[in-house]
Amino acid sequence: TRPLKKSTAMLYFFGLNNSGKIMAKQEIESEVTGNVWKVLKSAGDTVAEGEVIMILESMKMEIPIESPAAGTLVDVLVQPEDQVEEDQAVAVLET
Repeated sequence: TRPLKKSTAMLYFFGLNNSGKIMAKQEIESEVTGNVWKVLKSAGDTVAEGEVIMILESMKMEIPIESPAAGTLVDVLVQPEDQVEEDQAVAVLET
């Protein structure tokens, strides 16, 4: 078996917020094919780096999906019982 990789995020947008700080939006991706078991955070929630935002179930194992950075969840793209593929975007984070 291969070791699980940490959840990944694809950076796809740069911009400035109202105070002139650089902001980036990232897609948080699933690391495995499986089913969404539990969604712990919602759009608009502030998250810390490493905070678990959802849990997948794959081959009877629980796989946490963690935030790759501190920021605000802009969108959660899946819901419980959805099937996801490896590297599929499951949420959007603004940092």
